[in-house]
Amino acid sequence: MIERICPECAAGNPVDAQHCTSCGCVLEEVLARRPGAALARSVPGLPVRWQRAGQAVALGVVALVVEAGAAWLQQRVRQSPAPLARTSPMGGGAFVARQRVWETYENGSLQRRVVEQTVWRYPEES
Repeated sequence: MIERICPECAAGNPVDAQHCTSCGCVLEEVLARRPGAALARSVPGLPVRWQRAGQAVALGVVALVVEAGAAWLQQRVRQSPAPLARTSPMGGGAFVARQRVWETYENGSLQRRVVEQTVWRYPEES
């Protein structure tokens, strides 16, 4: 059953009742609002121009970080240690970027060894 709850005494009343059956309070009365008593403070937003400028600055920073990372990686590849640098039969150089080794032992002796290498190839500079 649907009922109206009295704001004063919290008693249940029929939906079509105009007054509370317990305390006589008017049920149709709208509660008064306190001025300026919002649940959250309203913070003024940035102007649209500033928002666009902020997005442009953020994209510029991301582009600079990507460029710096690419330059650092390229420099690191060029300065690779001599034992890891190899020449390719197809021309250009290579850099072993990652190497994983799996070793299988049985009864304390090495039975199998697997080496996996990830190689980056780059053209030789002229």
